[in-house]
Amino acid sequence: MMMLRATIPLSLTILVSPEVEVLLGNGMGMVGWFFPLSLVFVAALHLLTLHAYDDIYGGRYGPGNEHVFLTTTFGHWLPLVTSLSSRAVFMVCGATISLVTAGFVFNEVFVHWFPNFAFAFLLLALVVALQLAGRRWALRIQCFLVFFIMILVAIMAAAGFSEFSGSSPVGEMPFQGRGLLLPLVMVVGVEFAYVGYDGMKDGLPRVAPIAKILMGVVFFFILWGIVMPLFVDPARLAQSFNPQMIVARQVLGQPGRLIMGAALIAGAAALVNGLLLVLHSQLAELLPVSWTAGHPGQKKWLSALGVVALATAPAVMMATGMAGEEMIDVYARVALVFWLLHYSLIHFAVVRRGARRQWHHLLAGLFLAGAGVVLGWTDPEPFVFLKSVVMMVLCVGAISLFIMRVTKKLMQGGLL
Repeated sequence: MMMLRATIPLSLTILVSPEVEVLLGNGMGMVGWFFPLSLVFVAALHLLTLHAYDDIYGGRYGPGNEHVFLTTTFGHWLPLVTSLSSRAVFMVCGATISLVTAGFVFNEVFVHWFPNFAFAFLLLALVVALQLAGRRWALRIQCFLVFFIMILVAIMAAAGFSEFSGSSPVGEMPFQGRGLLLPLVMVVGVEFAYVGYDGMKDGLPRVAPIAKILMGVVFFFILWGIVMPLFVDPARLAQSFNPQMIVARQVLGQPGRLIMGAALIAGAAALVNGLLLVLHSQLAELLPVSWTAGHPGQKKWLSALGVVALATAPAVMMATGMAGEEMIDVYARVALVFWLLHYSLIHFAVVRRGARRQWHHLLAGLFLAGAGVVLGWTDPEPFVFLKSVVMMVLCVGAISLFIMRVTKKLMQGGLL
């Protein structure tokens, strides 16, 4: 049953990433105690999304997967655009940001003489090597990384409560309503246990164990989030690019930086590993069955090629110096908003297909779509954000049309 247990941590791929640690600190600085309440609400909302995926992969709407389900409901173009604009773009931008963060943390906290970008490339190479060693090993390491991160977060939370002197930093909280919506993009990726399932022998994961683990991880993050404003001024938290490291140093000094640094590096590895596992499974859904049927050697070769191709994107971003550009952060934020739109598409699709709890799914779809629009509207750089959305729709839309045309020609030629 190892595979069953190991696919569930894929749902936590985004939640344990360094970007989420930053959003946690920013959110606590923006809205204070309202942030944990919002995080609990969002986790419960995404459990409804999990139920939708459970019905899709469980065969309630007929045999198939997310891609088949959405394309038979809305056609090919729109699902491809929302899916690629979220997961694929985040693989390019979000993974690059996490790798660069891991490189800087390793250089500043652990080994000062080791170049930060060299460590980022080394970490990416190690994850790719792990993927090429086999899916089973990649899933085992993903499980270990998530468990390791949770232990470190729990240690920091416990240390924060034990070290708290009773007086918080003096400072006025700059209440910003945008902070209430940040948890929505912190918990995306909950569907990875299903999308990354890849037809394994032990059967589909179920909602109940995923929900228990998800709520447990959210609980530890809430504890760590509560500690943050006890040691650092809320206004500083709201504006900081590395609030988790600042708080860790205030709580335990250098040992705190070592613990949180290890959590950030492990989070970057978990993010890249999880995204590669899931995107590889997702892209495999688009391949003609006849290309791999009865040819296990060819399937393995195509699998290795797909992993290397996906990992090339962040490597190119770092090699060309684009990792330090401000636009990469904007594109990562755009990708997370498209993720919410993709979820809303899932909810609208299950409503059209006669799902259980139709009103719940309809309201969830409307809320997620509306929240995505508000997050874009209230972005720190709204004009740049809007321009990035237009560029992404044009580029990804063109790629989606190309995929559709190639697929159609293959079908006409009898290759699909």
